[in-house]
Amino acid sequence: MNIQPLLQTQPPATSRLHPWLAIAPEFAAALPAFGIRTQDDLFSHDAGAHKISWSENSVVWKIDSADADAGSIIYKRYFYTSTRYAGRLSRSTVECLNFLAWKRLGIPGPETLAVGEIRRCGLLRQAVIVTRFIPGCITLAEYCRSPGFQQDAARRGCVLEQAATLAGRAHAKGFFHRDLKLRNILVQHPGGAESPHVFWIDCPRGGFHRLDRRRLAKADLADMGKLLYPAITEEERQQFLEAYARAKAARA
Repeated sequence: MNIQPLLQTQPPATSRLHPWLAIAPEFAAALPAFGIRTQDDLFSHDAGAHKISWSENSVVWKIDSADADAGSIIYKRYFYTSTRYAGRLSRSTVECLNFLAWKRLGIPGPETLAVGEIRRCGLLRQAVIVTRFIPGCITLAEYCRSPGFQQDAARRGCVLEQAATLAGRAHAKGFFHRDLKLRNILVQHPGGAESPHVFWIDCPRGGFHRLDRRRLAKADLADMGKLLYPAITEEERQQFLEAYARAKAARA
């Protein structure tokens, strides 16, 4: 499913009337399998007990499909009450655009299935983004606390190198996550026979920047290092930074 052509046909944020929705055709056809009756219901659907996180301004659900072949989705809604986002893209739209940018940069991340906004008189009131659930994953924060992280040095080294490489690859092109905490990095197949794979997720604040790149790069690395560095050896920290520097130099 490719949602990018749908995004390119939409009007700019300041001229959108409510509601605006870009949805992959295949996902639109599969909505009933996720308990969502119509496309308009994406702005009001309540998945109940499937809620996995929430705050004053947002809620996130994981919804499994009644059709096993359709897998699961991550359904996120944002709510706005202030004028802060007048004339600005919503967090969901920014996140969708960032996921598309990651594809161009070679950074594995979620696949967007739907994204939309509701505005009234130009003021943002609600936004939604739906992505395909990535199976077989735990967060890097969870992986660092697991027995397997300490017991399997080879697998740990593979994960660390991938995490460092993705950061270096993004920073070389001027992209900064701006919330690169370990909970926003997924590790697929953390144990077992299959090789682990690292993904980035949750990026409504990130983007490309021309200025202040050194500070932004340090902030991303600091976000990762806060929990990561205490869990690894000094030699592994050095190897992590070397992998980051190699990736950054290769893409510069």
